[in-house]
Amino acid sequence: DPERLARVLGGPVDGSRFIDLERARGAAVDPASVDAAWVAAFEETFDVSLVEGSLTESEALRAAELRSWKYDSIAWTRGGAIGTREARWGPPVPR
Repeated sequence: DPERLARVLGGPVDGSRFIDLERARGAAVDPASVDAAWVAAFEETFDVSLVEGSLTESEALRAAELRSWKYDSIAWTRGGAIGTREARWGPPVPR
């Protein structure tokens, strides 16, 4: 939705330069079917079988660390760079 994207980005967005799944398909898209398509494509591409389950304690901790110092960073979201604030608080990151 170009209007919502413009509000988030704080400026105008040219809606003709992108398309969402619903407009591309011409119909509503069920999120569960999108999830299933991603899983199937990943399994086929990497020749693996994914098994639904829970994260281990160490995986959950690492996910929380990444989310807090990297993926919640505006610098990372907008430019793929670790900001100075995030670099101070996070583990060493290869650049």
